[in-house]
Amino acid sequence: MRKVLSSVGATLLFVGPALAADLPVKAPRAAPLAPVFSWTGCYIGATAGGVWGKSDVSWAPNPPGFPLSGPDIAAQTPGTLSSSGFTGGGEVGCNYQFNPWLVFGVEGDFEYTGLSASRSGAVLSNGTVNPFTESFSSHWLSTVRGRVGIANGPWLFFATGGVAFANPTFSDAIFFPGSGTTNAASSSGTITGWTVGGGVEWFFMPQWSLKAEYLHVDFGTKSFTSANSDPITFPLSTIVHSHSLVEDIGRIGLNFHF
Repeated sequence: MRKVLSSVGATLLFVGPALAADLPVKAPRAAPLAPVFSWTGCYIGATAGGVWGKSDVSWAPNPPGFPLSGPDIAAQTPGTLSSSGFTGGGEVGCNYQFNPWLVFGVEGDFEYTGLSASRSGAVLSNGTVNPFTESFSSHWLSTVRGRVGIANGPWLFFATGGVAFANPTFSDAIFFPGSGTTNAASSSGTITGWTVGGGVEWFFMPQWSLKAEYLHVDFGTKSFTSANSDPITFPLSTIVHSHSLVEDIGRIGLNFHF
């Protein structure tokens, strides 16, 4: 029996390693893939910065109502009203990343602007000094824009453009000492324009991004008409007043992404 056991033990000693070598070896676990960064999703945020506004003014008197002073009024009243200040507000938007570098999105915002400017002067006509005033103000701005950008991981370089809305007030007046009358008028209400711009945005931590952005906004020209304060004596003394409005905005934003 001792000889049999010794023989079996010796056999296992030599055969065991050979059998173990023929057993399948479990492959090592693969390292997890790094997550792929994506700009796809929606966000809400706040912005703050500076705004610069400009309104070019021109007057067009009705020639039959101003047979002598009309050309002087038209030549001496044109001017530019400029204002600048703080802007701040909020925004919402959504992005969709089509591939590793191309991102499309849409964004809307509402901003306080607080622009206001005025100027005064005098029209010298036929030896008479006729004082006048011009003013404009615009207290808010809203835009709805598309965005297209080039992504590089957490960085996005984008261009943007769309439609803009504001509610400015324009006011003009001129006093005629010779007749003791005035032509004065104002216009207010929501107007529509266009905007283009661009900027850069950076995910500095999960779900949070910072952006720097520039927008140029053009609302075209708004025209309105003033009548003389004595329409019975001077029924033809009307003036068409035209004000343009352009705004430029530089701002930074902080966004939270869903």
